[in-house]
Amino acid sequence: FEIDISWRCQGIHASANFSLGQGVTALIGPSGAGKTTIARMITGLSTPSSGKIQFGNDILFNASKAINKPTAKRSIGYVTQEPALFPTMSVERNILLAARIPMEELRRLYGVTDIAALLSRMPHSLSGGEARRVAIVRALAAKPRLLILDEPMNGLDPKRRQGLLKLIRQLSYQTETPTVLITHQLEEMLLAADHAVRVS
Repeated sequence: FEIDISWRCQGIHASANFSLGQGVTALIGPSGAGKTTIARMITGLSTPSSGKIQFGNDILFNASKAINKPTAKRSIGYVTQEPALFPTMSVERNILLAARIPMEELRRLYGVTDIAALLSRMPHSLSGGEARRVAIVRALAAKPRLLILDEPMNGLDPKRRQGLLKLIRQLSYQTETPTVLITHQLEEMLLAADHAVRVS
C-alpha cells in the first residue's frame, strides 16, 4: 500500500506519506494527532483533499484522476475502538455474515484466537477482550488485503493487553495480512510492530 494524502482539519493543513508492507505497522502518536482520520481515509470512510492511495496497480484514491473507490470495494478490514458486533446475532453469525474464507481456515482462526467456546454466545455477554478477539476474527474472515486495528487495547488490563498484542502479531504473519495498529502507547508499538509511522 502506498499512501500520499493531504487534508484539512479545523483549518489546518495536514498530510501523510508512507507505505505499508507485510507484518504489523504501528501508527503511533498522541490522541487527536490524526491517526484515526488517516485510517478512515485509507478505508474510504473519509476523503482526502488531495493525493493518492494505491495497492500495487489498484488505485483506491487519486484526487487528480477523480478516482475514489467506495469502502466496500477496497477489501480492507477495519476494527474500530468499539468492536461494533451486531447485538441480535450470536458470535458465530456475526463472523459468518462476512466470511469469505473456507470453513477449515475459519476453524483454524477460532482455535488460534481461542474463541471456539464463544460461538454460541451473544455479544452483550462478552468481556472487552473477548469482543475484540471476535471483531478481529470477523474482519479476517472477510479475507481483507489490509487489516486496520484502531486502539484495540483500550480498556483492557495489562495481561489481556499483552496477550492481544501477541495475537495480533501472530495473526498478521499466519494469515499473511498486512496490519496497521493505531496506538498512542510506545509499549504497544514495541511489543507488536515491525514498522512504525509517527503521527504528530
